[in-house]
Amino acid sequence: MVEEDRAHVDTLLDKLEEVGRGCRPLEDPRLFGNYSVVYTSTRRAPSERGQPSGGRFRGKVGRALFRTAGLFQSVLPGEPAPIVTNKVGFKIFGVLPGAVGLRGVVEPVGEGGDTVKVLFDPPVLSLAAGLHLRIGPPSSVQLATTYLDDRVRIGKGSRGSLFVFTRGGDADKADMDKVGTQTTSLQALVAFSLFFAGLLLGGLGLWMTGNPL
Repeated sequence: MVEEDRAHVDTLLDKLEEVGRGCRPLEDPRLFGNYSVVYTSTRRAPSERGQPSGGRFRGKVGRALFRTAGLFQSVLPGEPAPIVTNKVGFKIFGVLPGAVGLRGVVEPVGEGGDTVKVLFDPPVLSLAAGLHLRIGPPSSVQLATTYLDDRVRIGKGSRGSLFVFTRGGDADKADMDKVGTQTTSLQALVAFSLFFAGLLLGGLGLWMTGNPL
């Protein structure tokens, strides 16, 4: 999307934020559900590094290796607090399916009823069918819901990033309630070790081919 179009979309989102001002989405049952991430913007978030949705997997290098197949977020009922799950579906080199998932607990922030902090467990990397590896440290994000209706939810990150989520569709088929619950097995450790070693050796071979001594 060109900068002019993105600026126009951000302005429209500002108008929806005005419509939603004063609502308390954390008390609205419509908040719960499965969503696709259909738009993100960092125009007003100069301190934001990388992509606000998907992180390094949707950076320049990440997109080259892991072609994005879907970006999803779910807000699920939970006790004592709601659960948020995030999922980035991808295909390695456009062929091998996989995903990275996050699962976290919601903590309300302030008294406005629209802002939460989500405390995520370490992410789970999944490949093919049944291979899961828990990698990386825990993380947290803060997000305000500025507009909510039966179909659309608009979010604003703590640094100013904007997000548009649409309910249902492919998100309902993404097993979002299972995201982040998988455990690492010995079989997965061996498979991932061999896979990443193959990637490393393949990259080294390409480098040597392009840089003869």
